[in-house]
This record gives sequence, structure tokens and C-alpha cells, in this order.
Amino acid sequence: MLNIHDEGPVRILELAHGTANPIGPGLIAALRPALAEVMGSAAVRGLVLASASRRFFSIGFDLPAILPLERPAMAAFFQEANALWRDLLSMPKPVVAAIERHAVAGGCITALCCDHRIVEEGRVLVGVNEIKLGLPNPLLADSALRSLVGGRAARDVISMGEFYDPQAARAIGLVDTVVPEGQSRSQAMELAARLGESGAYAAIKRIRVAPILEEYDRRRAFEDEAFLDLWFSGDTRRRLQEALSRFPER
Repeated sequence: MLNIHDEGPVRILELAHGTANPIGPGLIAALRPALAEVMGSAAVRGLVLASASRRFFSIGFDLPAILPLERPAMAAFFQEANALWRDLLSMPKPVVAAIERHAVAGGCITALCCDHRIVEEGRVLVGVNEIKLGLPNPLLADSALRSLVGGRAARDVISMGEFYDPQAARAIGLVDTVVPEGQSRSQAMELAARLGESGAYAAIKRIRVAPILEEYDRRRAFEDEAFLDLWFSGDTRRRLQEALSRFPER
């Protein structure tokens, strides 16, 4: 599910979970220890999150794996997903997402929890569409998005549930840089290495993300239950079943 290799002081974690890189228990179980290893390694100064797939950075939640779960198991999975996103946000080293293909729903959330997002030109879509499934944006993702694009743009991104092409995503701040096809990974590695040279980076990032993490820690118990209430509501289950019928094959 994960390819790992180093390029100088930069570690590359390459999602390798089929064509769509769906975020399920297995991928999270691979990613979280890999992030912990990066955090504890003095030799690794920066991290690039990329994809082995030529179709998706990540499609989001692994519906075939998690839709059958009963509420206690789904609650445990949702906690782990949020823990993964929190790991990325709190990583004291620079994390750059190299988005070569679509990053949507939970895949977009994962990219938003990185420090920078570099997306390639062409047929690449970025965005969150939870509202079309009858769900709110998870609290941590909502806070991260608002901190990046501002309240008004975040309102539109979340409430409309649209996907954006690279230039439109750049215009509203969903991504930082648009590069020619084939260049996102090299530019992400260069940026991660450069940012990681400064001993002050961890302190700068800690100050930046502290309000997001504090709000999440304060409100997560209530908002997680609200998310689960909707996840198991009749209308949302119908929408999720429809989405499952269109889910890409492994």
C-alpha cells in the first residue's frame, strides 16, 4: 500500500493502494507508522506525499471497506482517519503533496493537511464533495481549509461540493503551485529539502497550526458524533450506496 524511498534528505511516501488509493484501515495502518518514522529520523528533513497511480492521488474514503462497518467500528476508523490528518498537520518537518492526478474528498483533505500542494496541469481535479454525499466536512479538514483559503472561499468549496481544475484550485488557494505535467514530484522534493534546511521550521509550523489543532481537540467529541449520526442516516446511506456503485475497481 505504500512505497517508501529517500532522495537525499527528503523521504517520499508514495501511496500504492490500487488505481484510486482509497483511504481505508489498511492504508492508514501503513501511513501512520511511516509518518512516525519520518518524525523520529534526524536524517530526514522533509517529506513528499505522492501517488504510484496514474489516475488518482486519492479518491478519498475506501467505501467498499468501510461502508459495511457498524457504528462502533466506523467510529474507530473515523478516529484513525482524523489521527492521520492530525499527524500530517503536526509533523514538525515540511510535508509537500505532489498531486499528479485527482485528489478528491478524503484525498483532498489529506493534501490539505500537508504544508504545500503542487499540482500538475491537465485533467486533474481537486476538491471536497462530502455535502453531495449528505456529510459535513470533518472538523479538522474544515479548519485546515479555512486557514488556507479564508472563510468565504471555504464556505463555497464546502457548500457547493465542486471539483476544481488546477488553475481554478490555484486561484482560490486550494493548491499552491501549478506545474507542467511530470514536474510536481521533483519540485515537491526541492521545496521540502529547502524548507527543511531551517532549524526554525518546526517552531514556525507549530505556531501556524496550533489554532487548528486546539479547535479540533476542543470540539472533536461532539463533531465526530455528529458526523457519525449523518453517516448512518437513511439519506446519506442511500447516497453512499450510489457512490459505491461507481467506485473504481482495485
